[in-house]
Amino acid sequence: MLVYTTGFLLWYSATPLGLFPVLDGREILSLAGRIAAGDLPAEPFYRAPLYPTLLAILTEAGVAPSDLPFAARMLNGVLHLVNTFLVWRLAGHAWRSDGAAAIAAVLYGLNPVVLHFVVDPLDITLAISLMLAALYAGGPGRLPDLHAGRLAVASACCGLAVLTRPQMATILLAWFTILACSSGSISIRMRTLLAGLLPALVVLGTMGAINHALSGEFRVLPWQGAFNLWSANRPGAHGRYFEQSSSVGSYEEGTNPARLESERLYRQLNEGVTLDRNRMSRFWRDRTIAYVLSEPGQWMRLLVSKAYYLVNNFEQYNNKTYQFHKQRSVWLQWNPIGWAWVLAFGAAGMVSGWRQAGVKRLMLFAAVYAAGLIITYVSARFRLPLVPLMAVMAGGIAISVRATTTRIRTGLIVLGVFCASSIPMATNEREKTYLQDHLLLARANSSLGHHAAAIVHARAALNTVPDNDAGRELICVAEFNRWLYGAQSNGDLPRVAQACEQSTPSSDVARRIAGIVYWRLDRDEEAVDAWSKVVREDSPERPASFAALLMTGHVDPSDVALDSANEAEIDDVVLLAMMARGDARAASALSRRMDPDEVKRQIAALKKTFERSP
Repeated sequence: MLVYTTGFLLWYSATPLGLFPVLDGREILSLAGRIAAGDLPAEPFYRAPLYPTLLAILTEAGVAPSDLPFAARMLNGVLHLVNTFLVWRLAGHAWRSDGAAAIAAVLYGLNPVVLHFVVDPLDITLAISLMLAALYAGGPGRLPDLHAGRLAVASACCGLAVLTRPQMATILLAWFTILACSSGSISIRMRTLLAGLLPALVVLGTMGAINHALSGEFRVLPWQGAFNLWSANRPGAHGRYFEQSSSVGSYEEGTNPARLESERLYRQLNEGVTLDRNRMSRFWRDRTIAYVLSEPGQWMRLLVSKAYYLVNNFEQYNNKTYQFHKQRSVWLQWNPIGWAWVLAFGAAGMVSGWRQAGVKRLMLFAAVYAAGLIITYVSARFRLPLVPLMAVMAGGIAISVRATTTRIRTGLIVLGVFCASSIPMATNEREKTYLQDHLLLARANSSLGHHAAAIVHARAALNTVPDNDAGRELICVAEFNRWLYGAQSNGDLPRVAQACEQSTPSSDVARRIAGIVYWRLDRDEEAVDAWSKVVREDSPERPASFAALLMTGHVDPSDVALDSANEAEIDDVVLLAMMARGDARAASALSRRMDPDEVKRQIAALKKTFERSP
């Protein structure tokens, strides 16, 4: 397992997505950087902060930001091996069998879906570690018989799991239920309750205090939950994964698409209302409850549909489509282990050992967590914590196959559950999200300077959805960068202009780049018009477009108000353009922001971009 895990992690480290994490991974890295720099906004955490805090500690320990994705991957790899050990121990304790422990360890430790998420800077591996640590500390026996220290460790791990992934709140609920049902005298029950409850409450209270220090608001859980609940249960939802109703610019780094979507929709539905997170969260909660109460039958059909997808072998999209990337990995593509096998063996184990206290406890944790998934999303990463639980229960087949009667029963259960789980989804549904995977690969390749590969993947995305705005934008960016950092033949510029013109109606990025191409083709009026349109809009491309007007002499640096009062509001690229035009005020401001060598490098890049051929 060590060799397989290490080999896959190192192989992935050399791939575009390994070198340039995307979506949630990019957001987590961005949050880790802000935590390390002490640059957090004055608001409660939007997403769970424990894992980004660990990455911030690595940064403080000397890991360079460019090396942080690899460091996070190695951290996750170590946690995965720890998790495999815990699964092995839990199965050995639950079934009192070395064979059961081995089966469970193989089903989890060599599971390609688990490894698929280990390699990205995501919090799910740490959340599983804390869940398994809680189960191990809680032990398979009666809680009153446990030492108070073990109960406290289990409780603290449950609380920390919630701070890693809010979905783990259901695990905490299961733990509290077990504590409430513990037996013994009043004094023993009180000791059990205090040891089992207090550490988790302290952990959660500490999170509330941290949020209060940041924003003046005591909040334990991240505030993204209300909109996700609505998105997973709204009219027309499929509940398999989060799906945007409109595209978000593909070049906004470290942002959360769900947050952008929630704010955009809230503004549309509440014109003239100030954007307030508490009011917005209450709005989405109330909207969800109102829909469920008005359409209970429709909602129940949605839950049944999500339950089916929960047990189905297909790994629903979450940042990436597992099946798409599995076929492109030399380490994963031949690995036969999948959810259907884990579920089938786990179901057989449950039937064999449901009378045992340790198995009952695992079944409760799995059932409560699964119920939480059906209320929200059943995507691959959300379902992942069920894999170690089912793997531990799967160890029971080592016991059940010893007798002829139970061997036949076990075989029938495994066969029936495996076949039911393996019912294939329609091809169009299986491959629907391949568009996003091609876009992610195009984005990563473009950011790494692999412009030809970026164009290949962007065109593959357009072959899937011909009118996709993000695909056209990526082709524009990649074609321009391939020209800019290549031979720079002016004969190639009309092709670049044509690629960008297909995207300018929907993309400010393409509009800004088209302006540069027009400028290099001596089409000054069109260039100024393209940049001016972006400057007039509230767009992330506005500073770069204004810098283009400065670099080409259509705005004079002296016309820009720059003093100590507004210096912080002016973007770096604008200051660089002003300094390139000889503005001493900008040079002074940049000296407080950047290393002198970095200033020279960026100014040289700006001049190269806008310098016309003789």
